[in-house]
Order: sequence, then structure tokens, then C-alpha cells
Amino acid sequence: MGKLVVSFKYDELLDYSEGFAAFKLDGYWGFIDDRYYPIFDNHFYKVDSFCEGVAPVQHWDWGSGYINHHGTIAIPPSGEIWFDEGYKFSEGVAWVNCFGFLHLIDITGKCVSDTGWEFMIGETFLEGLAAINPIVGCGGFVNKNLKIIVPFIYEKCKLFKQGLAPVKQEGKWGFINQFNKTILPFIYDEVDEFCCGLALVKCNNHFGFIDKKGTQYWED
Repeated sequence: MGKLVVSFKYDELLDYSEGFAAFKLDGYWGFIDDRYYPIFDNHFYKVDSFCEGVAPVQHWDWGSGYINHHGTIAIPPSGEIWFDEGYKFSEGVAWVNCFGFLHLIDITGKCVSDTGWEFMIGETFLEGLAAINPIVGCGGFVNKNLKIIVPFIYEKCKLFKQGLAPVKQEGKWGFINQFNKTILPFIYDEVDEFCCGLALVKCNNHFGFIDKKGTQYWED
């Protein structure tokens, strides 16, 4: 039987990352360390996990920004550009939302790319590419120079992992490579990214795993 290490008192908990886990309690977000003690200011109204030394937060008093492992502001909302929401860092950069437009910043808060894209959500960079998912319309993938590598033709895009990315088309999920070649057909109702050579999928109301050749491993 597993040992309880974090009490059942939180409204929500995120996974541990870099020694910290975000929690929500009584409408506010904060962080606990690996000793399970609350740390920092716990009056954030939105947070995400630490990645590359910083975590995106939104505070009731000073707005959006990034804090470091000491709980101090590493990137303020009023740096080189003012942003109203930031996302997790990956491969040295992070997306921020500024009045509905996506920008790309580096770890110092410097704006490295102004996309001009409005009402879009930028996912984390993995294997050199990031998925861009519009609130309305079609998504695709770009590199850090904002060159479109996979055209914006998909209803939804997830992350590239182990060379393949799940994308949705006409209501079904499949997998493509970085050359936009369909590797696994669009037959799945739900999918996760590949991990350790397998991906969790749902097909015809059944969950199971597939490998990169499409071989299915279903529970009897």
C-alpha cells in the first residue's frame, strides 16, 4: 500500500517539476517544495509548473510574470513588452500573450519574435518545433524563427515527441512527422504523444497502446 506524503487538503495539485508542485487552496495558487511545505506567496490566481528555472504566474497585485526558485520575480510583466499571460519555457524560449497577440521571449524577458498572430495558443517547443493552435481556425507547427514547418491545416495539434506529433483532422486523430507526412492514419478518437515507443489511444470506445508502426496493443 502506498504511503500518503501530501495530505488531501488541496483543491488542485500539479505534478512536481524542478522540486516544486503548484497547488490550489481556497481559490488561490501557491507552491510546495519537495518537503511538502508551502513556500513563496500563495496569492496567485493562475500558475503553471517550473521549467528551465522559472514558472509563469498571475498575481492579484502585480499581474503576470515569471518567478524563480526563490519566489522572486525573474521576468516582470512590464519588461521589454507588457504581457497579460505567459506560458512555460522550453528550449530557451516561451510564448507570451500581449493584448491577444503572441510573442516569443527568451529567459531574460527579451522579445525575440513578434508573430503578429492574434487569438492563437502557442504550445511548448519540443524537438525544435512548437504547435500553434488558434482559438478559431486551423493549427500547425513553427520553428523558433517562426518559419511554418507544418502548414496550418489541422483542427488541433499536440507536441512532437520521438519524431511524431498527434494532429486532428475531420474529427479524428492521426500522427505526422516533421515533413507533414501521415505516419499513422486518422482513425483515433483520442490520443496522447509517444513515450518510450508507445502512445495511448482511444478507438471505437476502447483504450490501448500503439507503436510507431501502428501495431495495436489492446487489453483482452
